[in-house]
Amino acid sequence: MSLAVSPSPSPFSGSLLWTPAIRQTGAASQLSVAATAIVVVFFLYRSHTDKIKAFAEHMHLFYEASLNKYWVDEIYKALIIDPLKLLSDKVLFRFVDVRIVDGAVNGVGSVTKLWAELWKRMQSGQVQTYALYMVIGVLLVLCVHFGLR
Repeated sequence: MSLAVSPSPSPFSGSLLWTPAIRQTGAASQLSVAATAIVVVFFLYRSHTDKIKAFAEHMHLFYEASLNKYWVDEIYKALIIDPLKLLSDKVLFRFVDVRIVDGAVNGVGSVTKLWAELWKRMQSGQVQTYALYMVIGVLLVLCVHFGLR
């Protein structure tokens, strides 16, 4: 059983219209139309500035839209960037990071500091005190062990 997937045939694969030569001719014609348009517009802008100014005044809205790249950057900034900045500053940074993440880290540090203060008092440096703590601990373990059975 073969797991290889064969490519689906083109709807024009059996047709004489769908040959590599036709595809290359189509691409070449599109490229030539685009190149011709670029050359014509270049010479039009270079040689007929008065006509371009008249055209710009006549088609003011379209000319301004084209000149300003259809305001895509401004719309993207207003609809995507600014709300994401607001969300990241007000919610993710100020609430999640400062209150939750930093709060958890600072809470662990505070609990550790509190336990250190409590256990610091038990460490006197005297061996007799440590022996007493050990005896109390052994008695507690024995009481719990035998007392619960």
